[in-house]
Amino acid sequence: MSLDGALFDINKLAFYGKEILGVMKKEEIFEKSYAWSKKYSPALFEFINKDKNRYLEIMNIEREKKNPRKDYSKYSDIFQAVRFFDFNEYCNIVMNNLEFNKSISHEVIKNLLLDYKNNLALDSDENSRYNTIKEIASKYNFCTDSKLFKENPSIWNGSMNDACEIIRVMCSGRKVTPNLFSILKILGGEEIKARIDYIIKLI
Repeated sequence: MSLDGALFDINKLAFYGKEILGVMKKEEIFEKSYAWSKKYSPALFEFINKDKNRYLEIMNIEREKKNPRKDYSKYSDIFQAVRFFDFNEYCNIVMNNLEFNKSISHEVIKNLLLDYKNNLALDSDENSRYNTIKEIASKYNFCTDSKLFKENPSIWNGSMNDACEIIRVMCSGRKVTPNLFSILKILGGEEIKARIDYIIKLI
């Protein structure tokens, strides 16, 4: 064996896998992952067949850009990454591990989510939707100025990142996801409202 180590190891294979899948067009990764799921993943196959158009949109999140997201190193990564789009899978995720920031009271979380429920503005552009969340966040003592927040964080319930994280966890059950506004758009108004209602009952 070369003193430089193996030509390929699992980390190298994962890296190249992400590079290859990351540059695929949405139609290509759709077709190839669908074909793979027929043979190897009943869960992903069922997920895709529930709504093929939605799956195509999911595969396109942050893909058609100069530096696309590279979340998947292999097709078997996909279902775990996107399963929260299915309501039943989402319920399992949040029941097992609800990741809201423990420093923010449930009352604040509930009020912010109820306010957001009445102001989704999903037909607006991303910047307008961010500003809507910003307006809501400021009502519940979240600081909308990052510099001001850093000066004295203890007087606020949190920053804009914290406010957006509440909405991210509400809709996905996770603190880390692809673009939040793409996820909200794909879920749609009725699904978002159902998830807000579910979370409020849960907490």
